[in-house]
Amino acid sequence: MDEALVAKIIELFEDDELEIVEEGDWISEHKIDVCETIVKYEDKYYNITQDRSGSYYSDYEYYDPEVCEVLPKEVTTVKWVKVK
Repeated sequence: MDEALVAKIIELFEDDELEIVEEGDWISEHKIDVCETIVKYEDKYYNITQDRSGSYYSDYEYYDPEVCEVLPKEVTTVKWVKVK
């Protein structure tokens, strides 16, 4: 992916100037927390992944976000329910 485009998306994301399609929650993966957010920019969708370490009780250290282009895909799931 073009580095200039990645830098522009990160800049707009940090300035709250992108259309946020789906805002992720921070999910703990052992010592690292991860948050994935889907944004729309110029009719394309991008996944911005942010990582941080630390804790609620101390300061967090945030790492450089990663950006990749994504496409929406509808997924059907099957849920099993009890028969009455």
